[in-house]
Amino acid sequence: MKSVIIDADFASDVGDLGGVALACAAHRMGMVNIIGAIYCASATKGPGSMSACLNYWGVTPSIGTWKGASGQTIDEDGWSGQTWMTYLYDNYTRQVGLASTVTDSTVQYRALLATSTTKVDIITTGYMQCLSALLDSPADSISSLSGAQLVTAKVRHLWVMGGQYTSGTEFNLCGGANLGGNYTANSAYFCAASNNVAANWPTPITWCGYELGTFACGGTSLWSSGTLMYDAYSQAGYPSGRTAWDE
Repeated sequence: MKSVIIDADFASDVGDLGGVALACAAHRMGMVNIIGAIYCASATKGPGSMSACLNYWGVTPSIGTWKGASGQTIDEDGWSGQTWMTYLYDNYTRQVGLASTVTDSTVQYRALLATSTTKVDIITTGYMQCLSALLDSPADSISSLSGAQLVTAKVRHLWVMGGQYTSGTEFNLCGGANLGGNYTANSAYFCAASNNVAANWPTPITWCGYELGTFACGGTSLWSSGTLMYDAYSQAGYPSGRTAWDE
């Protein structure tokens, strides 16, 4: 069974929920073992909301969150359409609270990899800055290995939902630079992080372009009111399902 770390931005779109829920299904079926989860965006209630989804499906790994400085975050608290994420945080049982109380993503990544007894697959359906920061991290009290050395020793494969085959920009890789407006504020940092991972990540990478998921998935048809999936897709305004980029 593959040991897996899930890295997701769980706020910018309700499809993030669908992707994490699908990973939980694979875990429950014995296909993978989710040993950790990383929240790679900056919404205050994001990691707790992600925890609520994991907990709902009976998966309770340790969670880390991005804590970048000014110029290294996307202010998802200010985005419209995030009611589904805050609703899950406020109404469902979770293992962690506000982002300020959650372990830093680099610390969590290093701890997860250093203590793993098997090689790990990392699946990212969000921005790349957490992976880039892990890659550039120095040796510390957690491990005598640098980030690049730790990845080489403990990661089997990196799976990325991002980009477009055969080439093209995409939201996760460029921080929204291709969309204009408020999305572009810190996009240079996110582009640089993606470039760092693409150029320097020492294990095999599979790039799964967003176009593979251009069909509807999720929605409320199989769920009843009061269930996490129904409530989230309804709150997000997609009762019939959402494009399945992350799934």
